[in-house]
Amino acid sequence: MKNLRFLFFLSKSPKLNFVLFLPKYAPKLVIGFLYLFTSSCSFHNTYIADHLVKKQIIKNTAEHSERKWLSDGKIHLITIGTGSPRADEKRMQTSTAIITDGNFLIFDAGSGTSIAAERQHLPMDQMNAIFLTHFHSDHIADVPMMVNSSWRLGRKHNLPVLGPEGTIKVVDGFNQFMSFDASYRHKNGDGTSSISYAKAIGKEILTPKEKVKLLLFEGLNGLKVYCFTVSHSPVEPAFGYLIQHKGKSIVISGDTRKSENLEHFSENADILVHEAINKKILKKFLEVTDQYPDDTSMQIAATTAVRVMDYHSSPLDAAEIAQKANVKTLVYTHITPTLGPFLPRNFITVPMFLEGVSNVYKGEVIIADDGFHYELNTP
Repeated sequence: MKNLRFLFFLSKSPKLNFVLFLPKYAPKLVIGFLYLFTSSCSFHNTYIADHLVKKQIIKNTAEHSERKWLSDGKIHLITIGTGSPRADEKRMQTSTAIITDGNFLIFDAGSGTSIAAERQHLPMDQMNAIFLTHFHSDHIADVPMMVNSSWRLGRKHNLPVLGPEGTIKVVDGFNQFMSFDASYRHKNGDGTSSISYAKAIGKEILTPKEKVKLLLFEGLNGLKVYCFTVSHSPVEPAFGYLIQHKGKSIVISGDTRKSENLEHFSENADILVHEAINKKILKKFLEVTDQYPDDTSMQIAATTAVRVMDYHSSPLDAAEIAQKANVKTLVYTHITPTLGPFLPRNFITVPMFLEGVSNVYKGEVIIADDGFHYELNTP
C-alpha cells in the first residue's frame, strides 16, 4: 500500500516528479542537447574541429622524443609486442627492440608489431637490423612490414635480417611477397629513398654448438650481438641473443624450454628478456576443455595447449635461470595465456603467474606490456 500511495502521490505532484526523475535522465538529455547543437551548427566545419584535427595530425606525424634515444648515451629496451600466437586484445605478438648509440635493433617481429612500433614512435627510418630467433609465424609475420615501413618512413641504408639457417630463404620470400607493393609505392613517391632499400638482405649463420656463442653482428660504436642455441625442438635451430655494449649485457631468450645453454650465456646479465607460459592456468584451461569433448574448437585449443607446455618455459623456470645466472632484472614477455582485464589480472592471473618466483629469484621482476620501456645507464 505504501508503494501505491507513493505512486499516486507522484502522479499528483508533477514538479516533484521532475526533480526525482531528473538525475536518471540527465545524461540522456545532455547527450541529446549536444547532438542537436553539433548537428545544427555543422561542428565539423568549426575552428575548434579544425584545431583538433590538426593537433592530432601533428601528434601522429611529427618526430618525437624517442629519436633522442639514439644519442643519449643510454641503452633502451622496448618490448614492442609481448603476446603469443593466440589473439589478445592487449598484446601484439612478439617483438623486442634495443636502441642505443645510433643502433636500432629489432628482435623478432610477430603480427601487428610494425604498427605497434610506429604507435610507440620508434625511429623507424634508423632501423639497423632485424634478428630472428626462429621461424614460427608469431615471431616473423611482420618482418616484411618492418622492412617496408622503415623504408617508406625514410630509411636510406640496407637492412639486414639475420638468423638461423633458413633465414635467406625466408627473407627472399618476404621480398618477393612485398615486391608489387614496393613498386607501387615507389612510383607514387611514397618511399623517399632508393627502391633497392625496400628489400631486406637475408643473412644466416651456422648453428653454434652447446656452450658456444657466435658473433653475428657488429653495430655502431662497439655494439655486438651474439647468437647461441636454445631448446625449442621440434623447432630447430632456435636462437637466443646476447647483446653487449659498453660493459652492459642484455639476453633475449626467444622461445625455449628451460635451457642450460641460455643460463650459461645469461651469466651476470643486466637484463634477461625471457618468454613465459603459465602452465598452471593452461592446466585449468584443459580442465574446462575436457568438459566439451564434441566441441571441435575446444579440442583443437586443448591439443595446442598440451603441445606448447612441452617446449616453452614457465615463469618459475625463467626465475630459476635468472637466479643461477645472477641476472639483475628479469623481464617476462611472450605472455601465454592472456592475463585478462584489470581486476582478474591484478587479483588472480598475475599472482598465479608469479607464484613461487620470489622464492627462487631475488632480483627485479617485470611482466612487460606492449610498449614497456627500460633504460640502462652506461659508463
